[in-house]
Amino acid sequence: MNIFDLIERYVAANPVMEDGTPNIPFTILCDDWRYFCLENIPQFLDGYPNDG
Repeated sequence: MNIFDLIERYVAANPVMEDGTPNIPFTILCDDWRYFCLENIPQFLDGYPNDG
């Protein structure tokens, strides 16, 4: 099982929070200069450091 399978299974079992707010399975903040949130993940998974 990978992380996406785990998230999908969780949301299928818990489609809303206790207050009725819907759970969003996967989001990432990558607008404007924040794209590093999307780019850095493969770098870290390959074992490279955060060189700034």
